[in-house]
Amino acid sequence: MMVDATPMRAPTILASFAKAGAKVVAITPRTSCARRWAISSAAIAFSAEKADSCTLAENGIEDVTGLVGRETPNLYSADLSLFVLDAGIRLLETQPIDLMYLSLFGLRTAQICAR
Repeated sequence: MMVDATPMRAPTILASFAKAGAKVVAITPRTSCARRWAISSAAIAFSAEKADSCTLAENGIEDVTGLVGRETPNLYSADLSLFVLDAGIRLLETQPIDLMYLSLFGLRTAQICAR
């Protein structure tokens, strides 16, 4: 399991698409997951865990909780994945997106994290 970009040996597909001018979005449940993608500043990339503190400069988006219409869920809940899905849906409804990556916790992962 990767928790940061250290083991990466090449740019990600998402970063390559963003560099080529595509509108790219990457949303993950946890911050450590979001950082590993190292997408360009032209992309929207954030974690549900830190959705309430996103900035245009760092994440390419701000006021994610306002966009989704609810507060950031508890870090150790399955609702974190639902927030990722809700954010992805709202972005698709409000912006032209060429490529979107949504990472979700499986129910088992959420149960393990909650223990």
